Amino acid sequence: MGIFDAFSNPYKSSVKQAKKGKKDFQKAMAVADPFYTQNVNSGMNANATLADFFGLNGQGAQQSQFDNYSNGPGFQFMLDKSNQAIDQSAAARGMSQSGAALKALSNNTQGMYNQGLQQHYANLGGMQQGGFSGAQGLTNNANTLAGLRMQQGQAQDMNSQGAFQNAMGAIGTGASLLTGMPMGGGGGGFASMFGGGAGQMPTYGSGQVNPWAIY
Repeated sequence: MGIFDAFSNPYKSSVKQAKKGKKDFQKAMAVADPFYTQNVNSGMNANATLADFFGLNGQGAQQSQFDNYSNGPGFQFMLDKSNQAIDQSAAARGMSQSGAALKALSNNTQGMYNQGLQQHYANLGGMQQGGFSGAQGLTNNANTLAGLRMQQGQAQDMNSQGAFQNAMGAIGTGASLLTGMPMGGGGGGFASMFGGGAGQMPTYGSGQVNPWAIY
């Protein structure tokens, strides 16, 4: 170990803690960021689907979305169950093929379609909002990590400065012990030994001229 390592660095602990904090946060990001990314992707898909439903991408895309919804297994399952209940009720009253029963089935289909479509919009809106939250989470994590890296860099800079100042203080102390000169400015001291002191002859602490000084 050299003289720079002989004295403790006042910021050594802060550097260590900054590195640990960054490492711990990176572990958390490894778990959270894939979830946020998945939310972002789902939100983008939901946003594109809603744009199609509202006709923003042309009539062809709009009609395709309505067809996909009405022919989808989820809507068809609920519609079939509802119509079965109407058929059974009409059959119990001996009206399974009556005009009233057929009208009830038609009204039920239209009502189920409208109600289900509104719920479908709401579900897509929820996924869209989840995408916004995912994007915000990724942004917050990136900003936090950048801040931790900046803090680590600042701590390392302070650590280096502290080590340099401690080492220079050690050199000054050693020079004082060897020469008998006090540490400090003016015409004497450590600076005086190396030619310091404006307009004065470099001297020892006793006032005698230092013959090894640079004039």
